[in-house]
Parts: sequence; structure tokens; C-alpha cells
Amino acid sequence: MRDTQADEAELGFWRRVIHYRWRGVLATVVVATLLAVTAMMLFSPGYTATAKLSVTGADAAAERQFLGGGAVRDSMTERLGSAPEVTVAGSDGESLLTVSATAATPAEAVEVANTYTEIAITERARAIAEERARTQSVFDERIAAIDARRAQAPPPAEAAALDQQRIAYEESAAAARAVAPAAVPVVVDPASPSGVTSPDLLTVGAGAALLALVAGLAAAGAAEHGDQRVRTAAGAASALSGPPLGSVPGAVEPGRLGGWWRSVSRLQRTGDPAEPGSAASDAIGLVRQRLQNRGQLKPHDAVVVFAVDPRDAPHATAVAVDLCRSVTRVGRSVLLVAADLRGGDGCLARLHVYSEGPGLSEVLHGHDATQAVQATTTDGLTVLPAGEPAVSPFDVLQGERFGTVLAELRLTADLLVVAAPPLAAHPDALAVADAVDSRVAVVGPNARGPVLDQGMLELEHNGVTLDGVVFAGRART
Repeated sequence: MRDTQADEAELGFWRRVIHYRWRGVLATVVVATLLAVTAMMLFSPGYTATAKLSVTGADAAAERQFLGGGAVRDSMTERLGSAPEVTVAGSDGESLLTVSATAATPAEAVEVANTYTEIAITERARAIAEERARTQSVFDERIAAIDARRAQAPPPAEAAALDQQRIAYEESAAAARAVAPAAVPVVVDPASPSGVTSPDLLTVGAGAALLALVAGLAAAGAAEHGDQRVRTAAGAASALSGPPLGSVPGAVEPGRLGGWWRSVSRLQRTGDPAEPGSAASDAIGLVRQRLQNRGQLKPHDAVVVFAVDPRDAPHATAVAVDLCRSVTRVGRSVLLVAADLRGGDGCLARLHVYSEGPGLSEVLHGHDATQAVQATTTDGLTVLPAGEPAVSPFDVLQGERFGTVLAELRLTADLLVVAAPPLAAHPDALAVADAVDSRVAVVGPNARGPVLDQGMLELEHNGVTLDGVVFAGRART
């Protein structure tokens, strides 16, 4: 049972690798294949010609060693002016050897192969002749030495022994001369243009592609194993120790992806709100319902929505705006407060609202809050823009004035939704969390586990308890 579960987990892991990282694997295969084929065409000699020699009656292993040895190659280099690309092959039990020459052109390959066999045969014949001459010379030298000693009139016994030795050497020399010379290799099939082979680019490409596929999968597997991104809604809720409120489609910044890709990936632009009846609208409706079931979103409550990882800021903005729209569909009025006083107000873009008037920043410095609130194209939804960037946003949001403003704004709508900056980038969300009734964190598929862990520590150190975690984007299961 345990082995089966382990196998299923392993299969699930590789399914994720292929599903989410196939582009990287494919790119690796394509690039490696192109590089291998290009390198072979540019840097490797392209044509091979082969000549065949018969060594019948000789030791095939010894002949192969001689033909591929230094004497033949040195003579070949001296004739050509450069070292040849030649290989000599053959089995020990066979009498046929092959000489393969590789060169840049077919004609050059044929010339090198045939020239090499010619030189090899010549060198082999000379070596055989020199060996026979050396053997005969040894016998002649020994007979001459015996004759020289015999001329010195040695004692009769020694003279008789010398005579016997001389007879033996003469017989051995005669026997050596009678032995037929060793067989010289014979060309049975010279190299010809019709037998020239070119590089098998298909085989090289297929081999490179296979190796690249294995390497690409290994690299993708290592990347997936070391990927610290949060993959699911349950994983996000667990990382932040908050109750899961569900998953909603993610959002991307304007201009980042084309419409066709958004339709495939189910991502929305930051400026594209969830339309009634859409999957995004239904998903945020479930989030609203679950918050209500937990006793949140009571009349005149205030809820803060923020991302932990800065990468998820567009997702948090989308969730805040879509939550406001969802609440208005059940007949309640909502005021969206853009609390990013650092110049990152994305709420207006998503609501298609253009404003040059005062915002929260100006209200916190004494401007009338009710006059800064603006209407939107959604019935029942108003917005308080962030306004001009503040000098010290955290200190401003932590001051008494912010609590007073929220208390005043609570009376203008059934629900206040405050959109705060990402917690990991700035502590502003902690200041807002102290002044509201509910706290919702948004986690996207690009959020890193260590960033969420650090955010969780910040929440714990400041005594902030999350009332829900929303996962924005496609879960990676």
C-alpha cells in the first residue's frame, strides 16, 4: 500500500513537471538539437570513404595493429602534409580489414583512404623484406664467426664442434630462405565516390534531442522540487494559519498577456472586474458567503484585504474590488477605501474611475472625508481613492485620525472594504488591521513560502488574527 502511494505521488510529481514546465523542456530540446546539428555541420569533417583489404594467411590482429601504427601514419603525414583522419577496423578472427578516412569533401575522403592503403601495403611489404634480411644476416654473421675461429687452428675437439655448428647454421639459413614471405595485405575494394557516406544529421539530431529531453526533464524536476511557491488554496491557508475562504481567478496587470491567453489561463486584467454570472463572480460570491457564515461582514463592519507577497498585489486589488461588487448584488452599499498611500492605488483602474481630487491621504490630513468619496459605475459602490503619496504612510495609518475617519465612513455605507499594500513590502496592513473588524489575506500562485512564513511571523508578533485566506489563480495540483 505504501509503495502504491509512493508511486502515485511520484507520477503526480512528474505530471506537474510536464504540465507546468513543458515549455522549458521543449526549449531545451530544440536548442540542444539545433546546436548539435549546427556544430556537426560547421566543425566536423563531413564525408567518410572506406577501402577494404584482405589479410588472408596473416594474423589479423597483428596486421590491424601495424596498419594503424605510427610508421604508416608518419609516412601518410609526410606525403599529405597533415595528419589524416583514418581508422583501421576489423575483427581478430576475420581476414578483412577496413580503412575509413574522413575529410571535408567526398573526393578528399576517397583520396586519403586509397593513399593510406597504398602506403600501408608498401610499408608492410618493406617491413616483411627487412625482417627476412635481418634473419639471414644473423645466420651469415654467425657462420662468419665460426669460419674466423676455424682459421685459427683450434684444437681438434673444438674444430669438430665448430664444424657441427656451421652445418646447423647453414641448414637453418636454408630453411629460412625456403619459407614463403608473410602475406602482404591486398586491396579487395578500393574507396570510391559512390561509397562515400555523409554525416547522419537525423541520427545526430535524434540523439541530441533524446539527451536534451532527459536533461530538460531532470532540470525541470529539480526546479519543481525546489519551487517554493504556494500551489493550492489549502497550502496558502496553512502557511498563514487562517481559514480558507476559497479560490478565485487571478488578475494580471494590463498589457502583460493577450486576450487569448487570458481565456485559456482564466486570468483577468486588473481593470476587468468579475461580471455577474461569470466564474469569477461565482467564486467571489462563495468567498462573501463564507465570510458571512463566520459572522463577518455585519452592518457597518470594516474589512481589510491585503496581499502578503508583493507579487500578489494585483490579485489582492482584484479580490477587494470584486468583493465589493458581490456585496452590492445582495442589496448592500459598500465603500471601498484605497489605503495604499505609497502611490500604488490599483483600485481606481479596476473600477474604471479617474480622479484628481482629494483622497485618503488628504483626508488623514484634515480634508472632509465625505467630500472625497466618489461614485462608481456600480450601483451601491463608492470609493475613497488613496490620494497623493504620504510622507510616512505607516505612521499616518497608525494614528488616531485614521480610526476616526473609518468610524465616520462606517456611517456612510453598510460595509467598508479597505485595500492595503502587501504586508511583506510594508507594514501598512498591520496598522489598518488594528482599526477594522475582519482581515482577509490574498495569496497568488507566485507567492513564495518563505515570504508567507515571514508575513505570518509579523501577524503573530502584532497580535493580528486572519479571518480568511483567499487563493487567487490556478491551483497547481
